[in-house]
Amino acid sequence: MPALRIAIALSCLGCLALAACSPPSTPQPETPPQPQTAAARALHAPLDRAKAVEGQVQQAKAAQDRQIEADTQ
Repeated sequence: MPALRIAIALSCLGCLALAACSPPSTPQPETPPQPQTAAARALHAPLDRAKAVEGQVQQAKAAQDRQIEADTQ
């Protein structure tokens, strides 16, 4: 009976050792970004326009804040 347990334990250890020695998986090749479709461009267009004018909005806010500050003094 003890010999059977030892045999089972050794076979389990052998399986684990063989599994640990398997070759590493090959890395997946990088895929180039897909060109945007017309639908994707249409969805992103409003966001792109908003990002483009963000600086102008910030400048207008700063000018308005300066004007309010000047009027309250």
